[in-house]
Amino acid sequence: MRITKIETQVHFPRQDDFTEFSNKSIKGVTVGCSHVFLWDDEGKVFARGEMNMHGNLGIGHYNRGAPRFVPVEELLDKNVIDVQCGKLHTLFLTDDGRVFGCGDNRNGQFALGDMRRSCDICQIDGSLDNQFITNIYTGSFFSFFQSEYDDVFACGRNWYGQLGLGDTTDRKFSERVPCLSCVDVKTIVCGTEHCMAITRDTRDVFAWGNNSSYELGDFRSDRSILIPAKVQWMSKIEISRIYCGYNRTVVLEECGLIHSLGDYSKTVQTKMQESTSSEIRRENARILAHFAGAYNRNSVKCLLSTIDKFRCNGMRWFGQSYEWSTDLVFVEQ
Repeated sequence: MRITKIETQVHFPRQDDFTEFSNKSIKGVTVGCSHVFLWDDEGKVFARGEMNMHGNLGIGHYNRGAPRFVPVEELLDKNVIDVQCGKLHTLFLTDDGRVFGCGDNRNGQFALGDMRRSCDICQIDGSLDNQFITNIYTGSFFSFFQSEYDDVFACGRNWYGQLGLGDTTDRKFSERVPCLSCVDVKTIVCGTEHCMAITRDTRDVFAWGNNSSYELGDFRSDRSILIPAKVQWMSKIEISRIYCGYNRTVVLEECGLIHSLGDYSKTVQTKMQESTSSEIRRENARILAHFAGAYNRNSVKCLLSTIDKFRCNGMRWFGQSYEWSTDLVFVEQ
């Protein structure tokens, strides 16, 4: 794997599209299949994207996308502290521990017990037993919720065991993940059909889900891992960040060393050994945002357009682009 500038033409929006944000402090940006959300330090959320057929923009209709950022009006009276996008669904976390969602729900990723899509913002509470939620995480068609007591709940598509529940049955209601609820999880990173978690104190790494391209860092077998398992060699290094995408995992060490696991295309995948996993040294790189394994190049355009207009001390973007998907995009300072 190599990191180079993206050569793809990116059509940036007009400066006028961002006038309303000139006096705002943008807290975060998150990207789905073909939609982008950003939120400011006042908890206000704005959506933009070309595809809205599943209501994933949360703007009250399925008819068309939003070529410019528009406020998500149903969240204006709430203080949103985090937004996470799946492929076609979006989750919102408020400062009072509540979770809201919109978009695709065909695999039960809203944990509401049904599979109806929603262009309106709906509260996700039923199967979470009124838990105060502190963190939300999304994969392509599945979701994780972490409570103030560090219990982890999962729902949605589970074809490769990516929910960590020991089977491959989808969940329309959220279900507690025992293996993650007893190891003090600091963060969970979700790819298309695989996940990794880093523990808070011991800094152990657990991996589960699809391993067909050896993206879980277990090179002994390409079988899916249904229950979170410790990745022994990762627990021996000091990890700064982990990024999961489509059949791809990128592990960034504190020293700046990068390990690239898996591959965009299974047809050209060769089995890697632990000692020869791709490594690239990036000195003094502080990763501020990422986009690994994009589903659609339009998402990358939206993301890079947003970053271009909200530069923080000279943000730059790197990566390697494909016609419909992006292998890896780093935004660094």
